[in-house]
Amino acid sequence: MPIPVEELKKYEGYKELEIQISKFLENRRGEALTDYEITEGLQRGFSFEANEGLTLKNIGILGLNIARGIILLNTLNDMVKSGKIQSKIYQNQTYYYIE
Repeated sequence: MPIPVEELKKYEGYKELEIQISKFLENRRGEALTDYEITEGLQRGFSFEANEGLTLKNIGILGLNIARGIILLNTLNDMVKSGKIQSKIYQNQTYYYIE
């Protein structure tokens, strides 16, 4: 499927997750979001089987969610350092945005 050349150049040097984050924040320009809200918006978490209680499957899902959260948080911080996105701390919570 063809894409506009401007979009191709806009994300040159970005990793796949950085592109997803950038597009997500660009679609919400004027809003600042927490890492949790970004994770939920990108649907990067796995759901627990609530009725199963503490099972090996749920423990595995918990581990995957923690790992994905760490990867997302590191990527957000790298994007802030490189100037791809901005962040501000408000009431002890870090918010990320694109102006």
